[in-house]
Amino acid sequence: MRTARKMAVIIILSVFLVGAVLFLALPTITSFISSEENGSNNAKIATFAVCEQIGNYTYCKDKVFASCNKTLIEINDSYFYCNGVRHEVGNITLGETYLKNFTEKRQKGFITAWAIAD
Repeated sequence: MRTARKMAVIIILSVFLVGAVLFLALPTITSFISSEENGSNNAKIATFAVCEQIGNYTYCKDKVFASCNKTLIEINDSYFYCNGVRHEVGNITLGETYLKNFTEKRQKGFITAWAIAD
């Protein structure tokens, strides 16, 4: 009988522990990539770091982009329209940073290439 009680207590504590971890971890998610296809309405969303050289430093800032019918759209709101359909983006925490001696490894036009890819 004692073993059954111990197991019940362990299971209950485990459930509370998992719930607490999820409660603390979910608000810290900083970005996502989403894809949605609705008949002829094809839209996809992604975050990308956009960088520029400022003196000896490279300044990089995350931006949200959408691709609608292979057209690149920079999203500055919590939604965008594609073929007359409103797509909700949700809350995305974007970052920015200054980097010294940074070398951009992506090819020029990387974001535009993503937008027009199938």
